[in-house]
Amino acid sequence: TTTTTTTTKKTPRSTRSPKSCPPLTYWGLQFSTAAIGEESSTPCYEGDSSGRAVLRCSGSSARPYWTSSPDMGACMSSWVQQTSLEISRSSAPQVFAESLLEKVISAESLRAWDLKKILEFVDKIRQENPRDLDSGKLETTLLEIVSEIIPVIEENKSSLDLRREAVAVVQRLLSRISCKLRANK
Repeated sequence: TTTTTTTTKKTPRSTRSPKSCPPLTYWGLQFSTAAIGEESSTPCYEGDSSGRAVLRCSGSSARPYWTSSPDMGACMSSWVQQTSLEISRSSAPQVFAESLLEKVISAESLRAWDLKKILEFVDKIRQENPRDLDSGKLETTLLEIVSEIIPVIEENKSSLDLRREAVAVVQRLLSRISCKLRANK
């Protein structure tokens, strides 16, 4: 009788190559590969190292994944960051929208990520306050905000497709106005 014995040897964890999150392009920003538990960062603006966007790699070695979206805080003006906190606490959408309009008008400069976030604010107010849109005043204020930033979007040479996003926000606002007008006939 012949007996064959097979021996298998486990590779110690420390010598295994860790899985990592693959390179990712997010709104024109190039994030490089990162190991699980590590971050990848990239400049917010080409040729400008004043701020960096940060994205974290999470998961397990079997399933690494990027967190849902990068931390863009360093890419925005401080007043835009502050407004991000205020929008979640605001219970008066018209007051908030008027305050946002004032800030947009008085801003010395608006950069690409400021513009993107402002469009997100406008859309969030529209989505979360359908009854407040009935008077027409909130809709008008939101359209004024977008009309203030459209010339800046046109001047902006970033890789963000802000024109398309601005048009989509305006279309959603106008659609709401159109529905209201039909209902009031």
